[in-house]
Amino acid sequence: MNKEYIIKELITIIQEITNTTINNNSINYDTIKLKELGVDSLMLFKFILKTEERFRIKIEDIDLDIINFIKLSDVLNLLNKYENKLCTTRIN
Repeated sequence: MNKEYIIKELITIIQEITNTTINNNSINYDTIKLKELGVDSLMLFKFILKTEERFRIKIEDIDLDIINFIKLSDVLNLLNKYENKLCTTRIN
């Protein structure tokens, strides 16, 4: 899995759902919380759905624990679980 590519795509999803621009150079992916990027509880559902759509995966119910969606690095760690299923080819 290309970590940088996945992070870039996650940031793009966050920008889409929050309607904001995020300066990727100023973000520490290991510590930044989704809430600090403007993601509220309703947007979190959209974020999960768009992540599933973007990478063409189904996040299992057991993985829909909030602990997997606090920090950007938590989401990246979760996606590692689905590494063999991730599709990183964009469909327009």
